[in-house]
Amino acid sequence: MKSKYFQKIILAFSGIVIIYASLIAFFYVHIQSGLSQTEAKRQAKSFLSEAASRIDNQLEIAFNVKEQLKRNEEIIALADHKELNYYNVLKVHKELSSHLDAFSRLGYMISIAKPNATMMITPQSTVEWGRYLRRYASEESAKQWENLPQQLSQMDKQVIALPTDEGGNLLYAGIERVGRRANQLAFYLWF
Repeated sequence: MKSKYFQKIILAFSGIVIIYASLIAFFYVHIQSGLSQTEAKRQAKSFLSEAASRIDNQLEIAFNVKEQLKRNEEIIALADHKELNYYNVLKVHKELSSHLDAFSRLGYMISIAKPNATMMITPQSTVEWGRYLRRYASEESAKQWENLPQQLSQMDKQVIALPTDEGGNLLYAGIERVGRRANQLAFYLWF
């Protein structure tokens, strides 16, 4: 009789131990899951914050370089001539080329053109707008924005997301006043 009684007590205690162990295991897994989710959210916020800071710095530097270029004598000379002067184009190309390393390291590129002109002055070369656009955009986007140089005179500034096969590019295009006479040039910043 005592042995049955002890067996029942042992079974009851074993059941209680199993129930408590199951509850503890459940709460442990639940708490760990919550902590893992919290840590994942914290890491995602940290990553997004760092990415936003990096993008902000990139944009700030690109727009500062654009502002510096607007005060550059070669660029002012290009803007001051009503007709396209190829000697000034060469000087602007050389000026942009001198900044090429900084452009590529920071992940942006600046190109310049006269308003309504289809010839782009880039750090690498001078190129017609259609060919220039096809370098950085899909065929569909290139067709959609082929008239952008003419449209800029009415829009003043435009930010465009251009899909590519590798993802996409962001283009800032704007007509800017340059020099003391406030003549205009079109600036194109690719990110």
